[in-house]
Amino acid sequence: MKSEVTIVTPDMAKQWLQCNTTNRRYRPEWAAQLRGAIERGEWITTHQGIALDEVGNLLDGQHRLGAIVAAGVPVKIMVTCGLPKAAFTVMDRGRNRSLRDTTGHSTNVIAVISMINLFLSGQSITASRQAWTHDQYMETYNVFGTKTEYIAAHSFKNRKGVAQSGVLTAAVVHLVNGHDVAGQIKALNLMDFDAMTPSVQALTRQIIGGTIKGRDWMTARAWRALDPKNSGSTQIRVIDPLPLIAEMRTILIREFEQNRMAA
Repeated sequence: MKSEVTIVTPDMAKQWLQCNTTNRRYRPEWAAQLRGAIERGEWITTHQGIALDEVGNLLDGQHRLGAIVAAGVPVKIMVTCGLPKAAFTVMDRGRNRSLRDTTGHSTNVIAVISMINLFLSGQSITASRQAWTHDQYMETYNVFGTKTEYIAAHSFKNRKGVAQSGVLTAAVVHLVNGHDVAGQIKALNLMDFDAMTPSVQALTRQIIGGTIKGRDWMTARAWRALDPKNSGSTQIRVIDPLPLIAEMRTILIREFEQNRMAA
């Protein structure tokens, strides 16, 4: 068995993928994440890489190789040759490190930053859960992290629906837009109706009643209920969430671009 760091070209990757006879199901979405890391210059060489058995069959690394082919650029990666075939049965028994593992951030903070990434990337906020890379996550956290931590600190009880990412994200966007609604998030979290504005009381009743279906509707209603202009409203009506989502997206993109230009 021999291991060494090797510059793997797209042609080499294609050749090794042809010897892929024993790997698990190929997951295009994971290969796409790795491709993105390569294209953004986030790829870092580690002990993990490509593994081939004694006769050249691919035992590990199919998604890395697929990403290299898709990116169309050579990548420096650890390659191990000459492994016994039996080694395949004990590979990848561990789990991938989550953003919580790599950042130490709370679940609420990670949920909000991840949702902001959906806004910034132009994706629907109802999209299936996106596996953001550490660098993608931190780029957004570096802009919105302080405000997100501040809002999340006011949502400390684990109440179903109340701490939903859409509600907290709406609060963060209001803070970005110059309106501190942390007190309303705290009142909502504590179910302190006396401290809530009429609009947040209405939102709370909708949450408790389970009448809000879908993350886009929850986010849009929270955005409207937390808006100081609507604080006296006793009913929160949203006919179409998309215009409100677009309004939030504009605010986030503007803030993100301003911070990037200032950096």
